[in-house]
Amino acid sequence: MDSAGTLSAHLWNGHDITATGSIIPLNSWTHIGYTYSYSNGLRLYINGNLYSFTGSFIFTASGVPMHMILGSDGGGTNCAPGYGGPFTGALDEFYLHTREITASEVQKLANP
Repeated sequence: MDSAGTLSAHLWNGHDITATGSIIPLNSWTHIGYTYSYSNGLRLYINGNLYSFTGSFIFTASGVPMHMILGSDGGGTNCAPGYGGPFTGALDEFYLHTREITASEVQKLANP
């Protein structure tokens, strides 16, 4: 999330690949889902609906330690300046899958 409240997810392919979302409303639960596969690229879902996508690309940082940062920009050590600051909300039911889940699976997670 950047300083304006806009969602973003980043992967690397020799340069930054970004899927950008909307501004998340304050004081309201919002379901956010990101998926990645070589054939579909990064996909961003908001409340179970596909919001944006990057198209196909190969994630090239494999084989090196990877960091996943939720709710912060990493204190300036893992993300470029301007990606936002600490998230002052709550996270609930975080899932990490070993495969790209389908749009219908994201929809079921967003609307149990």
